[in-house]
Amino acid sequence: MIVRWWGVVAPVIFIGSLALAQKPAPPAADIGTVLKAHCLACHSGAEKQGGFTLDSPLMPAQGKELLRRVRGEGGKPRMPLGFAPLAKEKIEALEKWVAAGTPKPTENQGAKHWAFQPVIRPLEPPIDGDASGIDAFVRARLEKEGLPPAPRADKTTLIRRATLDLTGLPPTPAEVDAFLADMRPDAYEKLVDRLLQSHHYGERMALPWLDAARYADSNGFQQDGDTYQYVWRDWVVKAFNQNKPFDEFTMEQIAGDLLPGATIDQQVATGFNRCHLLNGEGGAIPEEQRNVILFDRVDVTATTFLGVTLACAQCHDHKYDPLSQKDYYKFLAYFNNVPETGTPPGGGQYRIAEPFVTVETPVEKAQKITLEARLSAAKSEIARAEAQMQPVAPVALSTWRATSTDGPEHPEWTDGTVQPLTLGDGASLDLFRTITVATETNLPLSLGSDDGLALRVNGELVLEKNVQRGAAADQENVTVSLKPGANQLVLKITNIAGPSGFYFRADLPATPEVRAAREKVAALIKSLAELKESTPKVMVMSDARPRKTFLYERGQYLAPRDEVLCGTPAALTLTGSPRTGGGGGSANRLALARWLVSRENPLTARVFVNRIWQQFFGVGLVKTSENFGKLGEKPSHPELLDWLSDNFMQDWNIKNLVRQILTSETYKQSSKVTPALYTHDPENRLLARGARFRLPSLILRDVALSASGLLNEKIGGKPVYPYQPKGIWDGLSITKERDFTYPQSTGPDLYRRSLYTFWRRTAAPGNMFDASSRQACKVRAGLTSTPLHALTTLNDITWVEASRALAQKLIKETPEQSRLTEAFRRICARRPSEKERQILQRSFQRNKIAYELDPDSALSLLAVGDSPRDKPLDPAEHAALASVCLSLFNLDEALTKE
Repeated sequence: MIVRWWGVVAPVIFIGSLALAQKPAPPAADIGTVLKAHCLACHSGAEKQGGFTLDSPLMPAQGKELLRRVRGEGGKPRMPLGFAPLAKEKIEALEKWVAAGTPKPTENQGAKHWAFQPVIRPLEPPIDGDASGIDAFVRARLEKEGLPPAPRADKTTLIRRATLDLTGLPPTPAEVDAFLADMRPDAYEKLVDRLLQSHHYGERMALPWLDAARYADSNGFQQDGDTYQYVWRDWVVKAFNQNKPFDEFTMEQIAGDLLPGATIDQQVATGFNRCHLLNGEGGAIPEEQRNVILFDRVDVTATTFLGVTLACAQCHDHKYDPLSQKDYYKFLAYFNNVPETGTPPGGGQYRIAEPFVTVETPVEKAQKITLEARLSAAKSEIARAEAQMQPVAPVALSTWRATSTDGPEHPEWTDGTVQPLTLGDGASLDLFRTITVATETNLPLSLGSDDGLALRVNGELVLEKNVQRGAAADQENVTVSLKPGANQLVLKITNIAGPSGFYFRADLPATPEVRAAREKVAALIKSLAELKESTPKVMVMSDARPRKTFLYERGQYLAPRDEVLCGTPAALTLTGSPRTGGGGGSANRLALARWLVSRENPLTARVFVNRIWQQFFGVGLVKTSENFGKLGEKPSHPELLDWLSDNFMQDWNIKNLVRQILTSETYKQSSKVTPALYTHDPENRLLARGARFRLPSLILRDVALSASGLLNEKIGGKPVYPYQPKGIWDGLSITKERDFTYPQSTGPDLYRRSLYTFWRRTAAPGNMFDASSRQACKVRAGLTSTPLHALTTLNDITWVEASRALAQKLIKETPEQSRLTEAFRRICARRPSEKERQILQRSFQRNKIAYELDPDSALSLLAVGDSPRDKPLDPAEHAALASVCLSLFNLDEALTKE
């Protein structure tokens, strides 16, 4: 007998008259958890490792063999292969399951998985005391487990915890003192409100969102072209700071360009789905890469907003979740109308693929207006000067010919106007004409091209330009020497990609006044072109290229099958889906965006609330924040998750959600743990204590800069290039096409927040361990602990310089007897105990003696980093205090959110 559960065919096994059959079966959900965690990945569906599959008709006869293999009997490899043996209780569950005839798990066919059911607001559980909201649900679970909550953390710990969580920076000693002195009963709530208004709040909240969107400042792959997507990054920071409602936040990123009267900001928001990798390698097949981008777009949208592994259905129906291959391509159809080729254009540092919008800063806009006004005035000067010119020797220009001297004439190609050409990508065309003069003449020419150009006069190359641009007037200016009589001119235009064209104008020999005016115009035109070239071009979404969408056989774009229309997965849609239609039809990304934040969809609120919880507690209420499907982990507190999600959907107010969590007694608990509690709940899933985990490396760097006084608090702007290991990009210079020398920043830009560090996909920042590679969507951070991390925080220039800068600040601003205490406070927020202060004092004295005996070592330490050293300070004392500060930065307490 075969039954279906979790979308997988599973056997019902009968052991007949075995005595074992008399044992009671384990709870169905328990055996389901065992099989999902340890068996189904290798032994179900198309996966038949060792020739064995749980959905085989022969499975009933193999029940005893299954038990022998998990016990390690019979001399064969023990299952699960490559993993630790199953725990005793799990083996016992399998034994009972086999003996009892393998009843179906609770989540059988026809029953909806918990995450795909509607969000229904649960009642708060009744508990002893006055706890409500979050605390009521947590306390009810603790009472069930027989555990008491931890006491509230002390005020110093609370301000450090909340400040790090909401700004990513440590509190200053003055802020700590003010909070400790505030005896009002709502002092903590006022602290949280102040932090929510900080302009650093948006920076902190943006970090995990950038990981989800796989944001980077380069394309990836060979000759890793730079982009201007930092404008989208700044949009995210601003959106969080402005507390943009999450439904608007979602709709603008998914379909801001389709909103009525879409603003530039709303178009920039759609950069969320244009942060993908772009493969511009010579062997890249454009249509293949376009489909790779589409697949990525489906994955990032489904993972970020729905928390489902929809990507598993690209090649076949999902094995475990009710997501068909057709569902996958219906979802993909929403994104299939972007006018993109799949590969970025080549050449130059920046490689931007259409569609994009040009985004001027206020400064750039003012500069452009000024340059355009000056250019208009300069052109008027030329007109006045030319009107006063005396007659000059005649210059005769023949009609343009294409391809050869006897090629077809093009009298329609008039001078002084941009002329379009019909050239394919990578094609070239030679344009010929004759210029006749009576005497030897120097003739100024003005040229423009789309894209590259080369000019030869009488066989001599006089100008060559390899560039990607649109043709415009006066892009290049050159003066050519002409001999008396006929002169042969050849203008070669090379089209890199897209449309093509050229511009040509010959100026009559001019007086010095006219030449000066023309030079002024040329200089202004050049400045204006350079300004436009440097203005950010942000890759955005568009539906300007309607396409049909097909289901691909085994996910291969060269094997299209049935046409599909836009639509959301039926299993994720509670009472229907957005209207369907073909590419460019009535259903579009805006319909998808509205569905994502509607009550029709049971996942978006749950998924976002869970990730916010994860941000503050280290692990979500659903541990597998990337997977809310049947192979994901069930919520530790399902009623709390739905209660928070229902609250959130009332107004989609992110700051309210954050405030709700941070002002709960659950959040404010001490993180101290007893051995017994740690044994009972090592991951703190029951929330019987406060969260404690190491800070992300990007935050650790910001903490060091802030505590030392070096931090540049500027918000937004172009990415910067702080200290990195020497030659970190050298391996990318495999051709001479571009220079990959790392352009280290100088001055204040060295000390910008980690959020603004240039992120090259092919060589990520070397001192930001555990960070996302930004190659793909990542919504669950991984924290590891290796010696390499300690080597970074003990030896990296940033931390060493921060230590000497902090020491210098203390020596100049703090009385000698208070310096060690102040250093401790700036890094750890609290005051050191007397014993700790004595240890620090001994460390300082030992270091000072050592540096007095070896002054060169002191000077070597104090030379690390670009910030200036105050040379009158005693080097031994300065270096000794810097060494102590570096030790403090590396304390477990300093690296950890307590």
